[in-house]
Amino acid sequence: MLHNTADMLNKGNLAFQNKQYDEALKFYKEAMRLSPQDSVAICKVALTFYKLKDFKSAIELYNQALEICPNDRDILYALGLVYAKSGDKMKAISACDKLRKIHPEKGEALYKIIYE
Repeated sequence: MLHNTADMLNKGNLAFQNKQYDEALKFYKEAMRLSPQDSVAICKVALTFYKLKDFKSAIELYNQALEICPNDRDILYALGLVYAKSGDKMKAISACDKLRKIHPEKGEALYKIIYE
């Protein structure tokens, strides 16, 4: 049976919704393998790593996604959030500053999280 990226993302989403993060990670990684430049697949893997509290891997992947979509407000927000949750306030602020330039409201929301 051939798999495609959309199938893998859908299966990953189902597992993720059921909080089966290890299972979701398998599907999302396969989607990323099938489509290495797909920022959605990359972000799904990153989000799952975040949920598993593997902040280092999440940060690496969100940065990879930013290389593909450098001005994506959702990726910048997620990256800033992971930096904040991992305790790297300076990098969180840097992501927040970039985000404020392209989406002030979302930047302000991230700023509040960093300083809560």
